[in-house]
Amino acid sequence: MLKLLIFTFLISSPTLAYNVSIEGEGDLKDCVSDQSEEMFHCLNDEGENFLIKNKNWEFIALKKDSKGAYSPVEVYYISDKNDTPIFSASFNRHDLEEEEKPRYQGPLNDYINNERYLYNDFFKDNDKKQINSGKERLDKFFKESKLEIEKKKRSIEEKIKSKKFRIKLKDGQEVKCTRSNRENCSLLNCEEDAQGIERKILNPKSSFFIQLESFGFKSNQFTVPENTVLGLYDNSGNELISYTESDSSVFSPEMLVPAKFKGNPRLFNDLKEPAYKSSLSHNLRGCEQKTINKFLDIYDQTQKDLRDASMLQYIDIANGILESNYINDESIPGSSCYYRGAYYSPPAYKKALETAVMSKRTISMDRAQELLDLAAFRKDIAWDYTIDGCYARAHIMARLFEDQGVHVDKAWLRGSLQIPGQAKGMNWGYHVAPLVYVEGANGEVQEMIIDPSISQKPITPKEWASIMNVNFDETQQVSYPTPTNTAFYNKTSYSVTNTNPYWPDYNDKLTEYDKESMAQETMIEFGGSPQSNEEWDQWEY
Repeated sequence: MLKLLIFTFLISSPTLAYNVSIEGEGDLKDCVSDQSEEMFHCLNDEGENFLIKNKNWEFIALKKDSKGAYSPVEVYYISDKNDTPIFSASFNRHDLEEEEKPRYQGPLNDYINNERYLYNDFFKDNDKKQINSGKERLDKFFKESKLEIEKKKRSIEEKIKSKKFRIKLKDGQEVKCTRSNRENCSLLNCEEDAQGIERKILNPKSSFFIQLESFGFKSNQFTVPENTVLGLYDNSGNELISYTESDSSVFSPEMLVPAKFKGNPRLFNDLKEPAYKSSLSHNLRGCEQKTINKFLDIYDQTQKDLRDASMLQYIDIANGILESNYINDESIPGSSCYYRGAYYSPPAYKKALETAVMSKRTISMDRAQELLDLAAFRKDIAWDYTIDGCYARAHIMARLFEDQGVHVDKAWLRGSLQIPGQAKGMNWGYHVAPLVYVEGANGEVQEMIIDPSISQKPITPKEWASIMNVNFDETQQVSYPTPTNTAFYNKTSYSVTNTNPYWPDYNDKLTEYDKESMAQETMIEFGGSPQSNEEWDQWEY
């Protein structure tokens, strides 16, 4: 009898034949597969479902959580019952970077950003033939998921085309909104709030785009209320989409826009984009002409605000790294200190001292040319690949010049920089190269940049910038780090540091060994010849 019970248990238990490693889950062992091992269904310890599918030599996966929401997840590894690998994902350093948390949530966001893509990846090609893997559990979950996402799509499309909505404001107010009766006029007209502000929300009848930007009007004049819109709901109060405000980041969205737009940074970020004007015209094409003109006037005024904005450089420490941005003058913290045109948090000022130029010991122009020729001859520096790697080239050259007994610093230029020799529109976000101090026959000292990637002779900062299609006379001389949002405000910024910084933002946790190792690896990756000697300081000439 005991033998019979054991046999019955074994044949009725799931076959734990596969091991699947999934993002955020570790190893899933309760998995079944179709005969071709192209499709898998797994369960985690909480009973949540995972569907894994082979697509274009990679494996993709979806997760259905305990609340019924679907989301994409990464597949790291799959092996069979004998631990024979079926799939192993490739990684790079960007895979390990923490992703920004999504700002939107709710059923409309879930469908637009997750479920419609999952439907295309997992279910669309199976419309005419239902899956029949022979594994009842897999087939059941596949069919149920397909039907659920199709049902949600129909529901979302029905709700987004409704006439009546509600919005929820930052202070908790709920305001009723009605869709315009004019065909192709994608506006929701909202009642006045308690402060007398009337809002118009651009909201096309589409389940393919997220639109939650509101335009405020008081006495028929455009205004940006601080009481921003945080959510859109159907007329029964069911959430469609909501916006999660920023966390306690050092540089909040409210700081990074002109003071006029502090109450609605999202709207400014849309209005500043050149393409947004055509988007406005398209979405408003069915509205009255005076309404179209009013919105286009708002766009034009925002472009003027962008040019005239009073934005100041602020430097602080974010996640242990010295960072810089242009922020509006109303957002400068009261505890800031001011030094040479920039505002600092006290800890940031102390850390910034580690990057300061301490000497300007000079050399001759002939010596500067010798250094450039010495660097250009180096086979371990990837001179033929200029799209990326300036940080590595600059660091290798700086250490080489210092080994020659020369004082050297680093010059940093940030903005929208045309890459020399590349098609128009191929831009760097920043560029860095070694800088030396050359004394002429008349005793005048001139900063000269050594950058064989773009010039075969030492050049002045103005010449250096000009090669990248930048007018150096209009470039802002700033403190390091150059502001991250320099290009956002259609500016260019320039600063000089000692040779400590490796990246455009300063991380003092990097040791010299870290920096030299990363530089060497980067150059090899981009086509440089590996060193013949394992010791970093023994160069191959």
